Amino acid sequence: MALRYLGIASSYLDLPGRYHVAVQSVDESPRRKTGEPLNATKVNVTIIGGRQSGKLASVYLFLPTPGSNRGEQGKIDDFLQASGVVDPLHGGEVEISPLGLIGAHLIVDFDAVSGQSWLRAARYFHIDDPQIQGTVQLNRLETLRIPPQQRRTQEWFSRLALLREQQAVGANSAIAQQYSYAPLGGVPTYQQAVAEQQQLTHDPGQLQGTYPSAGPQPQYPPQQYPQPPYPPHLYQQPQPQYSAQASGMSPSVPPTLPQPIAGYEPTPDAGVQGANAAFQQPFQVQPQYPPPQAPPSRG
Repeated sequence: MALRYLGIASSYLDLPGRYHVAVQSVDESPRRKTGEPLNATKVNVTIIGGRQSGKLASVYLFLPTPGSNRGEQGKIDDFLQASGVVDPLHGGEVEISPLGLIGAHLIVDFDAVSGQSWLRAARYFHIDDPQIQGTVQLNRLETLRIPPQQRRTQEWFSRLALLREQQAVGANSAIAQQYSYAPLGGVPTYQQAVAEQQQLTHDPGQLQGTYPSAGPQPQYPPQQYPQPPYPPHLYQQPQPQYSAQASGMSPSVPPTLPQPIAGYEPTPDAGVQGANAAFQQPFQVQPQYPPPQAPPSRG
């Protein structure tokens, strides 16, 4: 019979899912593997319910930085409310000592991270939250050790849901106040707008569409602008003097173009007329004849 080696099981949680956990320790100064400090609080938890019971996991609560959104603070609030160390229905802002988290029970959803071997804590729920009942395996024996002040009733969750709804409505109202849009029922009618505008104008007739005519416009004579005299050198050019020796004519007689001969009527060239007539005829295909053959010799 062959022996089977199962390997060394990891002590850390390696399967994503929803688990019942208990806080074992808190590290306020965690570091990366490279030694670089992290701006977060590391909460070490132990799985106490389900198929991964006894394994360890870590929850990193990143601290908000100045100018950041409320995402980091919101995750811290969810973790503290799920652990039961704070009650959002009573009191406002409160500081929690890391020692006060040790032993707290809560439900955590661990999600897989693409390309990574570790799991990420994504969502937190209270141990008594009705929306997670039947979706996680609880350790009923360990729940008996939870202090009574950290347990919650069904009425408590109903009041919490109402409080969150009121907070959401208040947040939406605050946003709406930044943009003062008139409701559809409060849009003034045309008559109301005219009546209100009549109190602000000296000519109410303009609001009824009867605008006073502008009347005839005055006619202004065209402006006369005197033209400046041109310099003499631009239009007083010296006239050319023709030489009698070069032209064969008297200097007083300007050269003229040749004049047509009286009684002469030019006739078009016959060759040109024939070419024009040939182009006006439709194109005809000329037959192809074989080349003439020399007669056979009789010798």
